[in-house]
Amino acid sequence: MGAAAVLGFAALAAQMLFFRESVAVFHGNELTLGGLFAVWLFWTAAGAVLPRQILARRTDAAAPNLLRPLFIVLAALIPLTDLAIRVLPLLPGRTPGETPGLLPVLLAGIPAFAPFGLLSGFVYARLCEKGQQTGGNPPVPAPALYAFESAGAAMAGAACSLILFRILPLFTSALVLAALTAGFSSFFLDAGGIRQASFRRSAWIPALTIAAALLLVFPANRVQRSLDRSLWKVGTLLESRSTAYGIVSTARIESQITFYENGVPLFSVPDEWTAEESAHPALLQHPAPRSVLVIGGGPGGSIQECLKHPSVRHVHAIELDPAVLEAARSFLPDKARSVFTDPAVTFRVDDGRRFLRRTDLRFDAILVNLPEPATVQLNRFYSVEFFRLAAGRLNPGGVFSFSLPSSENRIGDELSDMLSAAKSGLSAAFPEVVTLPGDRCRFIASLDTGYPAGDPSVLGARIRERGLDSGLRYIRPYFMDAQWSESRRAFLESRIHETPPEKWNRDFRPLAFWRSLMLWTGRYAPALTGGLKGLSGIPGGSALAASLIFAAAVVLLFGVKKWRGPALYLAVWTSGCSGLSLELTALFAYQTLFGVLARDMALIVAGFMAGLGVGSGSAFKNAIGDTPKVKKPGLHSALLLAAAISGASAFAVPAMAAVSNPGIGLPAFALVNAAAGFACGRVFGLASRPENLPLLSLRNPAAALYAVDLSGSIAGALACASLAIPLLGVTGTFAAIAGLNCFSAAAVGAANRPL
Repeated sequence: MGAAAVLGFAALAAQMLFFRESVAVFHGNELTLGGLFAVWLFWTAAGAVLPRQILARRTDAAAPNLLRPLFIVLAALIPLTDLAIRVLPLLPGRTPGETPGLLPVLLAGIPAFAPFGLLSGFVYARLCEKGQQTGGNPPVPAPALYAFESAGAAMAGAACSLILFRILPLFTSALVLAALTAGFSSFFLDAGGIRQASFRRSAWIPALTIAAALLLVFPANRVQRSLDRSLWKVGTLLESRSTAYGIVSTARIESQITFYENGVPLFSVPDEWTAEESAHPALLQHPAPRSVLVIGGGPGGSIQECLKHPSVRHVHAIELDPAVLEAARSFLPDKARSVFTDPAVTFRVDDGRRFLRRTDLRFDAILVNLPEPATVQLNRFYSVEFFRLAAGRLNPGGVFSFSLPSSENRIGDELSDMLSAAKSGLSAAFPEVVTLPGDRCRFIASLDTGYPAGDPSVLGARIRERGLDSGLRYIRPYFMDAQWSESRRAFLESRIHETPPEKWNRDFRPLAFWRSLMLWTGRYAPALTGGLKGLSGIPGGSALAASLIFAAAVVLLFGVKKWRGPALYLAVWTSGCSGLSLELTALFAYQTLFGVLARDMALIVAGFMAGLGVGSGSAFKNAIGDTPKVKKPGLHSALLLAAAISGASAFAVPAMAAVSNPGIGLPAFALVNAAAGFACGRVFGLASRPENLPLLSLRNPAAALYAVDLSGSIAGALACASLAIPLLGVTGTFAAIAGLNCFSAAAVGAANRPL
């Protein structure tokens, strides 16, 4: 069982590692990541059920010895897969900062994840087989192996979040994980299969393993730096560092220095146009701004542009990742670096949204310089709740500003919908909203009517009054006359329409994320756009009626005696689907509320895996400890427990919006995930009890149930991340998960057997 724990540790640690690497390569797009990890789960499920025939004819004396080399190969695949994730997307010639299309992502993910996924699934299946061939020892039930694998995964989540990813670069972490996997698997494996031979004779192995892992750190860091430079394809890489939030890179491209986070350009210096456009259109709307808040991109020039206005007395700049500020201090030219010593500037390392919730300060202008809401992390800065939060931190007459991608001459339907929803949501918080055309549509809002002034002549007069004529290169009167002319503004307004409240972007119903997804598929996968539109256009009542009819038909079908075996599969598939959906929904909610998911995700996942292990272990106890007089709990009861947890989460998670401190939110969300994991682990454990496995009529039914569990997780990953959360919202998704478990419980109960 120790080997199962090592497998769980290696698999989840590798998954977290590959997740972070994929964020850097594929820019954090949740659809992309959901697809990649669906591929990961697919290969793991395939490995659990397909390659078993390789060892099917081997004798019991020869087969067990293969587990040791399999674990060694699995360990070696951790750094090799990490390297593949970096290299494969660059083969077609894609450069850092270039948004990948769907096809390159899949072409990179399928071969990258295949070796590790297939082998880890195969090793789990082999451990299940050896659990029943223990050389005279009592057999190890499948629920116990599942529990130990989950316990190992929980330890991996804690170790990665608290230690590895906080202090080591990713490739260095991969090498350390490989050493730990190889060493500890040797400790727990002997010629008998999955039990250790002699702790006294092999106690030196853990000490040697940890020592080897520590010795790897220093040469691995040098290898990491060499890899970073060799794989960088634009300009000259000056520095790349792993942080709790991702990878911060700095590159020199001709005369510019560009700063990246997870492969996405944050800002470049010098870039006078972007710096001027981010500050002056908003500040010129205010008659005399004194206090300014800049969320994101401040070191790129926005702060210096704000300070050109003579009335500005103080600028507060917010950055989430301190590594961005450290890189800026190290590599910015002297003139740009002066903002760090200017007494009128205060830099704060914080989440911009959390800062607004906790501060008592008020501002004359709040400038949001962030990319479009293409991820969960970014979407939270474009919701109605955030707009109202920002409005509450403005002084009378204050202005609020942000921009979204647009076009000067052609705005398609998808882009029109996104811009319209943004303006309608903004109008829910501000009585006055002005849109300015360009390659980015700039939204400027105020609590007072009568301004912002969208008239270029008024803005030009304010430029002259403030003595900015000589200090500006692009935002000049002649530019505004052309760029923001009446005809261009009229065209933009013609493509922006009123959006009803039910289609506003909200924290827990991220329709801006959905519209950004529509825009993304329209660019890179046009064939998907029609299908996504069709899904969003299905009336909720019709979808509910169709679901109820289908559920009733399946429940009636499961009343037939021959469906007792498939009832096990249905229960386990539902457990996998609902478990991963619950986990993803909780992760999304945590990111929405606190914005530090990249830092804390492994701990939240560790909570789920710990619950999974305890739940499966409780079923193992029932399997070996019940007397005939004690009625064993049925699968339908465990499924109803999962439904109850999901239903309770629909109320508990949104209530966490009142909490602004992630120090409180993290254990709360870990507990929610642990409860969900317990219910799902109990379903799997009860389904795979020894007395139930003969119903499946398979050589290795425990491995088959494991594959079914993973197939449900695949469905949950795809449906939840890309469809359910954007269209149903957090509460609706939790309710749908509860309904799925209730439906499965009814079908299992209809089988009329004490499963």
